[in-house]
Amino acid sequence: MAPTIICTAVLLACLVSSVKSQTTSASPVAENEGTANLERWIDWVHVHGKFGGNLTPDVAKALGLDPTGSGWPCKLKALKDPSDKTSHVLYVRADGDGDVEMCFTPADESYRINWRTDATGRLIRTVFVDVWGVRVVPNDKYAEQFEAEKKIWTLMVRAPDYLPPGKWTTPDGATWEFLELKPTEGKADRGEIRQGSTIGHYDFDVPGRLKIEMPSRTSVYQIQVTENGNHLTLTDSSGQKLEFTRAK
Repeated sequence: MAPTIICTAVLLACLVSSVKSQTTSASPVAENEGTANLERWIDWVHVHGKFGGNLTPDVAKALGLDPTGSGWPCKLKALKDPSDKTSHVLYVRADGDGDVEMCFTPADESYRINWRTDATGRLIRTVFVDVWGVRVVPNDKYAEQFEAEKKIWTLMVRAPDYLPPGKWTTPDGATWEFLELKPTEGKADRGEIRQGSTIGHYDFDVPGRLKIEMPSRTSVYQIQVTENGNHLTLTDSSGQKLEFTRAK
């Protein structure tokens, strides 16, 4: 039986536009790479997530996951986007049978949209949740938000691909060393960065963007790595670029 994915998300038009622009800039991963096959999401949550109890029975039943109401035990990974205070949660079945549920909630928590899909990324069912209850709606009603949410989680799951751990050197000889990302409760995974003798941290808390926190300041960059993985370009909000070559 193919693994099942369920996505819960509400995305404003500005967030959808932002995700599209970030996906394009985060080369070398192609826009649709990783979204057609979602099995990597399952493995990622099992490694980086925590036990989260059961999925809400009424939602699980509406999505066709738990028709008996006996519960849907899961592990989860939760993030909060600092740019708009929206929350993202990705759930997988705790018993590892492949079923998954992904949640996105707006800052005011006024409603949710729940999508069920399989490991190929095919949209199966859409469920809308608000103060009036839980109800199934046509798939095409929120299909655009569904695709945008898949892109967000693909960027988060594939973050290590954009910046493999290791040492990078600037044209003037300065070395930045990125250590492996580690799971962080309620936030994007974080890793240690060393700039000479100065130590800080980095993460991808905004999908498709690299945030570096050093003792003296915090910077956010668009990130681009060449196809062969040997050249790194970081671009800040003013358009200034930092160029790096992978150290041998």
